[in-house]
Amino acid sequence: MTTLRFVIAAAMLGKLDIVKASVGAFPGLHSVPGPHGISLIAHAKKGGEQAIHVLKFLKNLEPA
Repeated sequence: MTTLRFVIAAAMLGKLDIVKASVGAFPGLHSVPGPHGISLIAHAKKGGEQAIHVLKFLKNLEPA
């Protein structure tokens, strides 16, 4: 759970390298809800302008 919280924080802060590495190491991580039931995409949205590149990356992982 601690690792997931770290990735969630990274998504909000716009740390694309951390998010990419985490999703690469744990496929499907982007669709796992966090401790409060909130997705990585929702956290990236809350990150605003600094997290826009993370949001775009996560949206590209979603099924079409």
